Amino acid sequence: MEEQIYITHNVQETEDLAKALAPQLKNAPAVALYGGLGMGKTAFTRGLAKGLGYNENNRLSLVYKYNAN
Repeated sequence: MEEQIYITHNVQETEDLAKALAPQLKNAPAVALYGGLGMGKTAFTRGLAKGLGYNENNRLSLVYKYNAN
């Protein structure tokens, strides 16, 4: 898959983008989000979940990877 770059300016734009991309990511085995604190990973995940039809009653599994020295 070719790299694509999207720029959003606020939480709502980030959620809306993820919601719009959800159909393309529906069959992806995994989606990796990288970025520092406040970069929009949670907003993107929330929008993606909405776009995939999840609601507050559904559960999502989030995996956090930490590098150990």
